[in-house]
Amino acid sequence: MTAMYIWIAECPFIDQGLVRPLVTRSGILVLMCDSCGTVWCSPEELETEKYAQPTAPDWSTLCGVDVSPGTTRWADDQDIELTGWPGVAWKKT
Repeated sequence: MTAMYIWIAECPFIDQGLVRPLVTRSGILVLMCDSCGTVWCSPEELETEKYAQPTAPDWSTLCGVDVSPGTTRWADDQDIELTGWPGVAWKKT
């Protein structure tokens, strides 16, 4: 069985990456490129220069949330329904 990926756009920085919703340890949803790790706080920021490229040791983002490896997971349909952005045209692969 193939896994379903929920995504919003292709990464503007790397042509192989998909920008996907990510659930953080605090339950806040952010967007992250599944290839380069760039993080946006909301869909509106995809078209701006408001993004972060979190690294060790703090893994911080402009949203004030931590995206440390092992503390996050890719969002599923239920996460998006509960905490996602209304009106976003999510894509599924």
